[in-house]
Amino acid sequence: MKQVTFMKNKSLAITLYFLLLLSVMNAQTIKVGSRVDVPAVDGKTYKGTVKEIIHTAYKVEYDGFDGQYAWLTADQFRLAGSSQADKNNTLPTGAYTKNQSWTVGDKAEFLKSNKWENGSIVEIKDNKYKMRFDGWSDYWDTWVTENELRQSSSNNAVKVNLNNANAYTQNQAWAVGARAEFFNTREWKSGSIVEIKDNKYKMRLDGWSSYYDSWVSANDLRLPGAITDVKVSLDKAAKGKLYLRHITWLTNGNTSLNWYFLADNGTIVVDPVHGVNPVNLYAERMDNMKNIGTYTLTKNLLKVRWVSGSNSEYEVAYKNGEIIRIDAMSIVMRQYGVPAGFKLKGTYSGVLSAGGVASERTFSFSANGSFNIQNTGYVSSSVGNARSTNSKSGKYSISGNTLTLSYDDGTIEKSTIAIWDGRLVINGRSLPMVGN
Repeated sequence: MKQVTFMKNKSLAITLYFLLLLSVMNAQTIKVGSRVDVPAVDGKTYKGTVKEIIHTAYKVEYDGFDGQYAWLTADQFRLAGSSQADKNNTLPTGAYTKNQSWTVGDKAEFLKSNKWENGSIVEIKDNKYKMRFDGWSDYWDTWVTENELRQSSSNNAVKVNLNNANAYTQNQAWAVGARAEFFNTREWKSGSIVEIKDNKYKMRLDGWSSYYDSWVSANDLRLPGAITDVKVSLDKAAKGKLYLRHITWLTNGNTSLNWYFLADNGTIVVDPVHGVNPVNLYAERMDNMKNIGTYTLTKNLLKVRWVSGSNSEYEVAYKNGEIIRIDAMSIVMRQYGVPAGFKLKGTYSGVLSAGGVASERTFSFSANGSFNIQNTGYVSSSVGNARSTNSKSGKYSISGNTLTLSYDDGTIEKSTIAIWDGRLVINGRSLPMVGN
């Protein structure tokens, strides 16, 4: 289930791909700059340094390999100087003895792959205990023995309610098509209910196809905008700084663009969906939950606590008091908006492709404030090729870095834009001019 992506040296990548899974209890917190040892099946241990941390992934740069690195999970390396836990037939440290008992709903720590995890007992059968990982759905439940349980160090095994604090109660109902936030793989995510069956809810993740649909229970649902322990501002006209981040990936030469809004009140939004003049944090919390959180910014580190429940750290660099880099491979530019009264004039077009499927979007803007958008889709397969086209038109206006499209059918759409290197950047797409 876990994948490791390696850069450059193929032989090193192949070797490290078959890493021995370490069951290591790190005695210290892993952070940017930590020195680590990475054992491999060739019997060697490669030394390196943690350069970046994104969620539960660690970018490790290897010593002596000219900047080569790999994205690893914590069980694939150990902190330099630490040793693997002793393995013997005695009870794990802190395990309950036979004269102590557990009941369904108890909070406990349990031993999984030689690592103590936090969770709750959801079922007891034949002297075994089904455990639900904190922050994970029932899909990941696992059975353990009594020898692999111990009292929770955080709250002394106090019995807990298995329902999420923000979940609907059983006498409240959801309907197909409803917007909701749902708990999946230790994070809250936003999406829509597409099917209900046997008291389970099939969720369509925002921005993803049906291939990634997942089933959750009512306990794993909550209303959009629910109050969480990450206290973001809900200011509807927040003040702050807007940055455009550009990355060229070394693996394939592709580029990606992201917008970062750092509000003066300590809230961060990545890729706002309601425009940025002004930034409506309340609307972003409702419709862009996965990309909003709180942040702290120090001399060289941006730390983020996302509303989804995850944390991120990014190395940053400055020039003349402004951020010019967020992580090692990026170029970051402060955005100040286009001049008042600015009008676009010309045709801009770009293509996105994956496998045998491609989509082209062409924007034509006139100085009188009108626009036309043509969308073209292409499919190529062994049985033939197909093409479809549709177009829409209307009026547009620009305020700062916000493009507002008012379609003839009454639909209004807001996007974040910039003029950069002769191209028109609309949200995350960079479109070259192809005609006047």
